[in-house]
Amino acid sequence: MSLQEQKRLEALLNQHIELLSKTTPPFSDTSKEAIRKRHAETVGNISAFIRMYVPHYTRDDKNPNIEYEDAAFHTDIDAMVQYPEKALFLVHGPREHAKSVRSRINILEAVLNGRIQYWVFGAEKVTQAYQHIDAIFVELAENPRIRADYDVDIIRNDSTSGIFRARVFCKATGVRNFFQLEAVSDGTSGKGLLFQQYRPQGALVDDLEKLLDQYNPDNGKKKNNWVRQELFGAINGPLVWLGNMGLKTSALHQGFEEIYPNEEELKKLKANGSVPGLFASVCARNGGKLPASDGLRIQRGFIFKADRQVDGKTVYLWPERFRPAHYASERRTMGYRYEGEMNGNPIAPGKIFKNFPRYEPEALQQLDFENLVVYTWLDPAWGKSKHSAYKCWVIVAYDGHFFYMLDAYCRQGTPISEAIDYWYEGFDRWAWIGLRDGGFEKTFAQDERFKQDLELAEDRHGKMLPVYPDDNPGEKFARIESSEGLHNSGRVLWPERLTKDLATVKEQHEVYPDGPYVDAPDATEACLTRARRRFKGRKVSYQSMKKRRYTRRRR
Repeated sequence: MSLQEQKRLEALLNQHIELLSKTTPPFSDTSKEAIRKRHAETVGNISAFIRMYVPHYTRDDKNPNIEYEDAAFHTDIDAMVQYPEKALFLVHGPREHAKSVRSRINILEAVLNGRIQYWVFGAEKVTQAYQHIDAIFVELAENPRIRADYDVDIIRNDSTSGIFRARVFCKATGVRNFFQLEAVSDGTSGKGLLFQQYRPQGALVDDLEKLLDQYNPDNGKKKNNWVRQELFGAINGPLVWLGNMGLKTSALHQGFEEIYPNEEELKKLKANGSVPGLFASVCARNGGKLPASDGLRIQRGFIFKADRQVDGKTVYLWPERFRPAHYASERRTMGYRYEGEMNGNPIAPGKIFKNFPRYEPEALQQLDFENLVVYTWLDPAWGKSKHSAYKCWVIVAYDGHFFYMLDAYCRQGTPISEAIDYWYEGFDRWAWIGLRDGGFEKTFAQDERFKQDLELAEDRHGKMLPVYPDDNPGEKFARIESSEGLHNSGRVLWPERLTKDLATVKEQHEVYPDGPYVDAPDATEACLTRARRRFKGRKVSYQSMKKRRYTRRRR
């Protein structure tokens, strides 16, 4: 584990401990009778267990005085984790809806009361999986309510190997439990998963793939095979795979496709979603499992939609916590990704940027030059072959509402010196409209080759480019897609007559993310973001659409 990852885990632990101390005071009555009563009220009842022993999980992180009620689908999560037979459950759920937390609390309650001796947590990295174990460790080590009713002896807590062991004594029943929780990463062999005489009694898979992974169907296939074959084959109980489906090529969506080979059946599930609480109620009537499931390999997929239509009305997944305005805000912010990540109805890769309205040259003359922001951004990719990344710079004008794509350089296999020379020409060509400065990614400021090319260009042109390094944080694909709303709402305008380079920029947007290159969308997003940032606080003077003289014709 790297030092950075270790510090991040420690910070999360300290945050958890602080919240616990503020919201979970010790019991006032620690008599044997009180202990037995609390146990009788909470054993096997997760909602009651949460409010008795871990009430901080029901509190708002920013305002501990606010307490949330359970959502109906949380009972489905309980039924899956507690399922008494070998079964595979694929669960799509929107982010921030406590699906991971709910699963973890089920496991905590089970180890305290002696029903689980060995459980596995799976994720893309061991450190990600171990976050679940760390959260359980904090409760066992620091929670005064758990320590009052259970004697806990922690034997091993090793985040590097991913192994946690502890002994627990339940004061109410006298049951002793020696158990192991183990974190494994994507690709771990299931053959070595053994603790004493126990094979894993269940597994929880979460955080299996980043957004970037979802664009590669081969990555998705590999991760899906690991979960459904390698890991599922190694356990003797339920495997609950949590996630959300941004794209159809994601591992989770590929898992759904294998469980539901009937395309119409899967299409119906994605359109309607799963009814929250239904699975739990069916299991409750049949001893905790599905009817007539003995001896069968149960495989089920659940899509819990953030919002769905029921009898013409919008029904939200967790109205006890989130108001309709929250879901509306998420939909506006996420754009097309909302249906995939929040509602389990992902799109196929490509066709993300769909709207390319045009403006005529005369429209630029009608702009309010006093309040106009003009900015440029360079992505100085290395490589001189025809297969290397594109070197790309973009110039954009922003009037407070519309972004005008003015100019670009987007070429492959050319020296960086050529891109910089053309950049000089771009500054001269667009000085009349207000181009004064620009930027490039900060990491290149430390690159000796790039600095040398800039210095040589200064000698050739007899002046220095007014460009400055800037941070370009976050994952590339997430950055690019953050501009989807601007493009598809018609706020990014393209010249009626495109230059060859601007045509290349537009083409990379049209085929994104299926196309082999994303350099132009990346540079464009950086330019749009900084132009908008610079406009903040300025007075906006709007003109009529007619006066702007642009058309919405597509190519």
